[in-house]
Amino acid sequence: GDAASCWCTAGACLLKQGLLQASCECAKSALQQYPDDLGALLLSISCTADAGQAGDDEKTLILQEARASVGVLRKHRDLQPWQAAKVAILLQPHEDLAMLGLETLATCLAKPPLSEVAATDSVASAANGIAVIRDLVQRRLAKMEPEADVLRYLAIAVELVAARKLEILGKASSLEEIRRLLQTSWDFGQDLGRRSAWASCAAVFEATQRILEPLDPAEDAFASAGFVDGRAWCFILSASARVHQAREDGELLEKALACLDGAHKLCEHINRAAAGADRLLAAGRSKLFLVLVLLEFEVRCLSGDSEQHLRSFV
Repeated sequence: GDAASCWCTAGACLLKQGLLQASCECAKSALQQYPDDLGALLLSISCTADAGQAGDDEKTLILQEARASVGVLRKHRDLQPWQAAKVAILLQPHEDLAMLGLETLATCLAKPPLSEVAATDSVASAANGIAVIRDLVQRRLAKMEPEADVLRYLAIAVELVAARKLEILGKASSLEEIRRLLQTSWDFGQDLGRRSAWASCAAVFEATQRILEPLDPAEDAFASAGFVDGRAWCFILSASARVHQAREDGELLEKALACLDGAHKLCEHINRAAAGADRLLAAGRSKLFLVLVLLEFEVRCLSGDSEQHLRSFV
């Protein structure tokens, strides 16, 4: 509304003059009348840039209001990538808000570009979005934070790939950033397995393979990056983790079989495209198939398949 614009204009001028408290009051007044006004939300967050000059109580209040504004801003349909990037930069000095700022940027980049101009902006590129998500994952892992946060970031990556798959398949930089994210996620899943955290291990590998799900395995760019094999391995390792879980909960064997079915479908695609593959690549795929068969046999034994069924499987 016009009133919100007036409050925001006044607040921006006051902020430039160093009048932090007065600027924050302008943002608060605008948000009281228009809780989802984009300009007012951005002004509220901009106040954090000078929060270090405020007293402890005032600083705490400013950061609380900024956190609330970011929560609304993340869902705002008109938020532009350059605005989200500015928010992420403004919040970096504040440790408890820095991750929230980066997540806001990643969420914004997970949407299709609103215009052709935005589509050519490096800030708004899919590659940058994947890089931001990888940064989020690595920061969480460095702090040994709960894997629930990591799974949430990987879910954002799934949305980003689904929304911008044509751009991703057409740019080597995007495929390279996906490869780096998958490697980070893969290493984390392996670490969880070594710690016998089977439920979390399975969840991470399942989330990792979902990142690749929107991409067509028949695309040359997808296959040449090794993503078909990588996704098949994620299915297998997720199934393996479910098998370990199933020793305590038999219902999870169905989930393991579902993962193995996904791996089988990818192996069928690999076999159809295997003509002309070099020996090293062929050996790797032979190992993949062997592990798949052995694991499936174990799952079927544990699930109580009849001896006759098992003989036909062999």
